[in-house]
Amino acid sequence: MVQRLTWLKVADSSQAQWLKTFHLYGGFSRRVARLGTLVKGAVRVIQAIPDPYKGFTVRRINKGRVLRGVVIRHAYQFMWLSGNVLRAKTNDTVILKEDSSVLIKHVIGPCFRGVRRKQILALFRTVL
Repeated sequence: MVQRLTWLKVADSSQAQWLKTFHLYGGFSRRVARLGTLVKGAVRVIQAIPDPYKGFTVRRINKGRVLRGVVIRHAYQFMWLSGNVLRAKTNDTVILKEDSSVLIKHVIGPCFRGVRRKQILALFRTVL
């Protein structure tokens, strides 16, 4: 379960490493975000990358920038109706643009089946 002020690891290949959430989309009194839920947060840690070379450009994500993301993995154990129990090691998110498309096209790690079934993540079908 992801709540407000939870640190989420960014699971795409952008420069951001951690996103600290401060808003959960889906209702005024929403307290818990599960798989496929939109969250809003600020970038807390960015990784240092080398200078671009041979025409390769990298999108600059500054620390403190407010971004939207989708929760694709969480550490809280949950069970499908079939009886399968799933659990990830960390809470992970993928950063979205303003038009709800994926910012970076490469997702690191697995993506649960239930996340891909949601309408907002139809964009991942070409990525994964």
